[in-house]
Amino acid sequence: MIVVIISKFVWGIEFSFHPAFLVPILLESLGMYGIGLIVAGIAIYFKRTGTIVFLIQTALLFVTDTVPTSDAILKITHYIPLTRCNEILRQIAVGGEYTGMLPGLCIVALVWLVIGSVFFDVMLKQAKKRGNLLFY
Repeated sequence: MIVVIISKFVWGIEFSFHPAFLVPILLESLGMYGIGLIVAGIAIYFKRTGTIVFLIQTALLFVTDTVPTSDAILKITHYIPLTRCNEILRQIAVGGEYTGMLPGLCIVALVWLVIGSVFFDVMLKQAKKRGNLLFY
C-alpha cells in the first residue's frame, strides 16, 4: 500500500483495481492455506523447519511460473493454486476470457485445502503420540 501511495504522489502513476480480482485471489488463498497446513504439520512433527521451509520456498519459486522454466515443469504447476491464480489474473488484466479457468482453480484449491487439513490433523496426532508437543 505504501508503494502505491508513493508511486501516486511522486511519479503520478495511476492504479486501478478490478473487482474480478477478488474471487481468484480468495480461492488461491484457500489452496495456499492448505499447503501452509502441510508445512505446519511437518513443523509440529519434526520441530525443525528451517531447511524444509527453504526447500518448499525454492520449489515454489521455480514451479509457480515466477521464474520461466521448462515446459515439463510448467505442466506440473497447474496443480498449484498460485500458478492457476496468476494465469487468471493475467487474463483479467488484459481483458481476456477467464471464467472457464475458475472451476479448475476452485477444484485445485479445494483439494489442497482438504489434503492440508487431513495431513495437519494426522501430524498433530502423531506429535501428541510421540510427546513432541511437551517440549514447545
